[in-house]
Amino acid sequence: MTRIHRSLAIAPLVLACLCGPGFAAPAGLPVIGGRQVLATVNGTPVTRDQFEQVLFTLHQGVKEEATRTRKNPSELLDRMINAELILQEAKTIGLDGLPESKAALEEYGKTTLRQLLYSYHVRNLRKAEKKDVEKRYRDATKEVKVFSVLADKEEDARQLLEASQGAGDFHLLAEKMVSEKKATAGKESAYIKVNDLLPEVTKALSGMKVGAVSPVIKIGNGYSVFRLEDVRFRKSAAARKRAEEEALKARKTASLHDYAGTLKKRYVKIDTKLLDRLDFEAKEPGIEKMKEDRRILATVKGLPPVTVSELADALAKKFYHGTGQAGAGKVNGRKAEAFDEVVMKKVFDMEARRLRIDRTPMYKDRVEQFRRNLLFGAFLQRVIDPDIKVEDAEIRSYLEEHVSEYTNPETVRIEGIAFAKREDASDAADKLMKGADFQWIRENAPGRMGKDNAANLLAFDGNVILTETLPEDVQKALAGARTGEYRLYASPQGPAYVLYLKERIPSGPQPFETVREAIGKKLFEEKQRKAVEEYSRKLRKASDVKVFANGKQLEAFVSGPAR
Repeated sequence: MTRIHRSLAIAPLVLACLCGPGFAAPAGLPVIGGRQVLATVNGTPVTRDQFEQVLFTLHQGVKEEATRTRKNPSELLDRMINAELILQEAKTIGLDGLPESKAALEEYGKTTLRQLLYSYHVRNLRKAEKKDVEKRYRDATKEVKVFSVLADKEEDARQLLEASQGAGDFHLLAEKMVSEKKATAGKESAYIKVNDLLPEVTKALSGMKVGAVSPVIKIGNGYSVFRLEDVRFRKSAAARKRAEEEALKARKTASLHDYAGTLKKRYVKIDTKLLDRLDFEAKEPGIEKMKEDRRILATVKGLPPVTVSELADALAKKFYHGTGQAGAGKVNGRKAEAFDEVVMKKVFDMEARRLRIDRTPMYKDRVEQFRRNLLFGAFLQRVIDPDIKVEDAEIRSYLEEHVSEYTNPETVRIEGIAFAKREDASDAADKLMKGADFQWIRENAPGRMGKDNAANLLAFDGNVILTETLPEDVQKALAGARTGEYRLYASPQGPAYVLYLKERIPSGPQPFETVREAIGKKLFEEKQRKAVEEYSRKLRKASDVKVFANGKQLEAFVSGPAR
C-alpha cells in the first residue's frame, strides 16, 4: 500500500475522537460548510478535520510516518492534495461507476449501519455483572493437584473406581495396580491450571470436591481415574482484567440478542410451514435451482420480503467447498441459523434508519472515507499498476546491494547434560570424547541433575536456535566447535553442562527464490509510489490548487495531539 493510500485508511473510531473541542481556530483559514479549510483542489476543500484524522492514524500505527510528519507537516498536506487530485481523476474516468465498487460500497454502508446501531444500543453498558466476572476469574485462576492413574484396560480402571468408592484407599489401590503393571503413572501431580487440562478432564473436575474420585475417562488409548487432592486459586491482575472484559462483552452480546428478538417480533412475520418444508439437501430441485425461488419466507415491515432464493444463497456461502460436499444433515442443520441471519440483517438495517443513524456525521464520514479508499484502490489497479513491471534482474541487483538485510543468522542444535559439580561434568565429557554413547551418559553418569531441577537449568534439547540468542558464556564455550563435538560449560550460577553440538548451520545469504517475492513486492510498491507522485504532478499543473494554511498553523495541528 502506498503512503498516500495508507494516509486515507482512517481508523473507525477517529471521527468520534475528533468530534470534541479542538484547538483554537487560527486566523486566516476560510470556512466551508462549517469546517476550516486548509486547501482547495478544483474547488473541493481539504479540511482541517481530514488533516487531523490522518494525523491520528499516523500517530496510532506508523511511528516512522508520524516522526516524519512532525518534522514537515506541509509534506502531509501536500500528499493529501495529491490524493484528492487522484480521486478527482478517478471519478472523471468513471471508476466510481464500476459495478464491483458500487456493490462493495453498498455492503460496507449496511455493515457500518448495523455496527453503529449495535454500539448505540449498548452505549450505557459499561460494567460487567460482578457475579459473572468472579466466576470467569475463578475459572481462569483455578489450579488443582491430582493423583492419577492411567490403565490400559477399561475394566481395570472401573475396578479401581469401584474399590475406591468402597472402603479402599485410592492411593494404595492405584499403587497396587501400577505394581501389577495394569496401569502407569500413579503419582501426585504438581498444581495444574484447570484451563490447561483436556476438556474431558475439566468436565469431570467441574462437579468434584477435594477427596473425590473421578469417573473413568478415556484418554488416548488408555483409561484414566484420578483423585482430586487439592484446589487453589492464584492471584492475577491480568486474569481479572481479562475476566472483566469477557464478562462485559458477554453482557453486551446478550443485550443485543434480546434486542434482536424484540425487533423480530415487532417487524417480521414468518411462514414457518414453508420454512420447515424446505429441503436444501434434496436432489430435486437442488440448492442451485432454489437460488431462483422467489417464494416469500418472511415479510419485513417497510422492507422487501425474505425469499427462498435469499436463504439458499446465504446457506451456500456457509460451505467453503460447496454444499455438495457437506455431509448428510449439515446443510439443513444450518438452515435456521442462515435464515435468522438474513432476517436480522434486514431488521437491524431498518431499525438503524428509523433511528436516523444513516444521517449522522459519523456514518456519513465513515462511508465517505471507504468510498475514497475504494476509488483510490481502483485507480491504482486500473491506471497505475498495469504499467509497472519488476524484472528478476532488478530483484537480483537489489539483493546484492542489500545482502545484509537478507542473510540468515547462524543457528545451532545443541543437546546438553547438567551436573551439580564441574568434576562430574568434566569426567563425563572425557568419556564422551573417548567414544562413550551420549544417551547412555545422559541416563547413567553420576552427579547429573534430574527433572526436579529443570526450572533452574538451561534447556539444551536439540532444537534449532539462533546462536546469538544463547548466553554469552555458552557462545564462548561453543566457539570453534564443529558438528559432533563436545564442550564443557560451567555456569557462573553453579551447574556445569556437557554440550553436544549436533549441528551448526553457518550464516549466509538467503536463496534468491526465498526472497524473490518479498523484494519484488517492495520494488513494486516503490515504483507504484513514484508513479502516483508523477501522475499527481501532471494533474496539479492542469488544476486549480489553492493552499491557505501556512507552516506554523500546520505545525500547531501536529504538535497539539501529542501534548
